[in-house]
Amino acid sequence: MAAIDQETNLEILKDDVMEGSTATFTTEAGVVDENGDPITALATLTMSIYDYVTKAEIVKDRDVSGGFDSATSKITVILGPADNIIVDHRKTIEKHILRFDFTYDSGASTGVQPYVFRVINVHGAGRGL
Repeated sequence: MAAIDQETNLEILKDDVMEGSTATFTTEAGVVDENGDPITALATLTMSIYDYVTKAEIVKDRDVSGGFDSATSKITVILGPADNIIVDHRKTIEKHILRFDFTYDSGASTGVQPYVFRVINVHGAGRGL
C-alpha cells in the first residue's frame, strides 16, 4: 500500500529529493481507467510539476510518453536538477506536486494522476542561492 501525505491526500512518490539533484520516480500503482482497470496503451502522457503552496509551475506539460510501461501500466520519469528546485528559499522543505495527464482509447478518454514529493533546500531556509 502506498504512503499517503496527510496534507495533500496524495500518494507520496519516494523519499525526499535534494534541491538541484536528479531523481527517478516510478509510480507504485499502474495507470487505471475510470473503472480501476489497468490501461495498457496510452495515446498521450505529459507531466507537470508545481509547488503545492504557491502553485508556481516548475514544469508544464512535458511529454513523458517514453516512460510508460505497457506491461505494468506504471510510469517512470527522471527529474533533472532544474525539475527539483526550491521556489521559496525561506523554507527548508517544499512539497511539489507531480501530475500526469494522459489520454487513452485512441485519445477519446482522459485521466489524471497526481502525486506529491518533497524537495529539501540544500542551502538552508532563508539563505537562497
